[in-house]
Amino acid sequence: TTLFSLLPTIIMVALFIMIFKMQGLGEKGQVYDDTERKTKIKFKDVAGLDEEKEELIEIVDFLKKPEKFKTLYLLHGFGGSQDDWMDYSNLRAISEKYNLAIVLPSGENSFYENMNSIAGRYSDFTGKEIVDFTRRMFPLSERREDTYIGGLSMGGFGALRLGSLYHETFGKLFTLSGAFIIDNISGQKAGYSDSIADYDYYVRTFGDLDCLKDSEKDPMYCVKKAVLQKNMPEVYQAVGTEDFLIEENRMMKKYLEKEGVKVTYHEAEGIHDWSFWNKYLPEAVEWLLK
Repeated sequence: TTLFSLLPTIIMVALFIMIFKMQGLGEKGQVYDDTERKTKIKFKDVAGLDEEKEELIEIVDFLKKPEKFKTLYLLHGFGGSQDDWMDYSNLRAISEKYNLAIVLPSGENSFYENMNSIAGRYSDFTGKEIVDFTRRMFPLSERREDTYIGGLSMGGFGALRLGSLYHETFGKLFTLSGAFIIDNISGQKAGYSDSIADYDYYVRTFGDLDCLKDSEKDPMYCVKKAVLQKNMPEVYQAVGTEDFLIEENRMMKKYLEKEGVKVTYHEAEGIHDWSFWNKYLPEAVEWLLK
């Protein structure tokens, strides 16, 4: 399957919480110095034994019936990688604070679309295969209301499109500085280029640009389908007022509202950078968990 042909770095940050719980064993006990006693040491003499028994019982109970974590599938931007979230944001602290599992798929520069090759089916991979795989491998909740998708820039595009397309899986989604470029590139011809990429790249990624609108490669089309099925996830959207994609985000907000989608929208001073995204990532996560 494409899952193993792509094989991303998957970081289950919240699972560190489990490790921390297990590492907590012994912290309440005291160091015993046998030079202070000549009698034989018995296990019952060790301080903190009752507490350790309780913690051991908790761990055994957890392993028998592990807690099902709420899960966020978090998508990176164009020209970056899944590691950007760990390198440039305080993601681990956010995960630990909210007891939230966070999965970081690798989308390359695919806009999380199915490209024209077997190894490039990033839409199937991110929206379905990695969800199924991580739920089998880790104690993740399978409930729609506990499963979220979000992203920045290209990842914001992917989050809106995949959250709508796989609306039975994702209960909420967020987009930070979303690269909603479909109207910009639809119908363009050879020789076209913009601040993101050129015509050849867009054709490799999206296919025939004359057939792009009103197809499953278009987030607006996916939103409309989800709305018609009365199952569109709620949306959190944030963008900087100096971001080069501000107008595309305003347009998307208007479209979502026209379709009756519940949108929480924020504009604030900022450009297309980590200073802005680090400000709104914690707010977006808090919104998800309300």
